[in-house]
Amino acid sequence: MPVYNFTVEDNNNYVVFTEYYTPLLVHNCSHGAGRLMSRAKAKKAYTLDDLIEQTQGVECRKDTGVLDEIPGAYKSIDQVMANQADLVEVVATLKQVVCVKG
Repeated sequence: MPVYNFTVEDNNNYVVFTEYYTPLLVHNCSHGAGRLMSRAKAKKAYTLDDLIEQTQGVECRKDTGVLDEIPGAYKSIDQVMANQADLVEVVATLKQVVCVKG
């Protein structure tokens, strides 16, 4: 199964299909927002009710087994994209409707 690597060059998006991960793609933009807090801290800071509220409208597990994946434990994707505006041009924004975890 190929690995999908997203790389950016000259403010254009390219999708590169390879049979394995290659570190040669050094001009990659962020592949996600990144964690704002550790998994342990998220489990202490949030409740199941918080998870249900933050994942409203998304079909996903809503139990304490995935509490560490709560959206509030991650950085703002809007800020992350703004920070790399010199690397990428946003041409579309997708709304999450499903999440498979565990």
